[in-house]
Amino acid sequence: FWVFFTEMMRFLIVFCPMAWAFLATDLPAAAPINVWPLMPGFTVRELPVKLSNVNNLRFTPDGRLVALGYDGRIHILRDTNGDGLEDEDTMFWDQATLSVPVGLAWSKDVLFVSSHCKVSLLRDTNGDGKADVEAVVASGWPPTDVASGGVDATAITLDAEGNLYFGLLTADYSNPYRVKDRVSHYDLTGKRGTIQKWSASTRQIETIATGIRVPYALAFNRQGDLFVTDQEG
Repeated sequence: FWVFFTEMMRFLIVFCPMAWAFLATDLPAAAPINVWPLMPGFTVRELPVKLSNVNNLRFTPDGRLVALGYDGRIHILRDTNGDGLEDEDTMFWDQATLSVPVGLAWSKDVLFVSSHCKVSLLRDTNGDGKADVEAVVASGWPPTDVASGGVDATAITLDAEGNLYFGLLTADYSNPYRVKDRVSHYDLTGKRGTIQKWSASTRQIETIATGIRVPYALAFNRQGDLFVTDQEG
């Protein structure tokens, strides 16, 4: 057995790399293949536009598709030939004022965006299809204990009355009780790791949920219940 095993190992070591090298030089370069793992009945069609670092897709009130990027740019996508796929990309916001935005919500003709240290309102005041005014509607919460890649204010949505809801990243996703020098610095009344409500009437924010880690999506169901998806537990 050991003689057979030794000879087989020698064959694999010496001849297989040579065979693979020969085949590799003889085969044409393979084209990239997109693999879509889907349940039966679903199909995928790729949009003919090239965007980078997109983390949110929302439709405007009049049906246009909006894409938000980590780079702070916001795209308006349009279907110009009526084939059902958006093929044109124009900028709705490309000013360097949004750092790591990860939340997007429309309210009539106003777009709310959550990003590092603030929640902003973007408005197109001259009707050219591009936002030209930014107003900060919420800010002032304490920073995180860790850099977190700049992620801060996250998920965002609105209720039927126009009140705004957004998430705030936990203080330290790797140290939930904020233990330093054997002492926990976790603050039950702190704003980190919470869901905040911004009142459309008072323009003030209040905490409505705690114990959140990294909230990445918020949505109301038809009964008015608010749901949140948390990243990694």
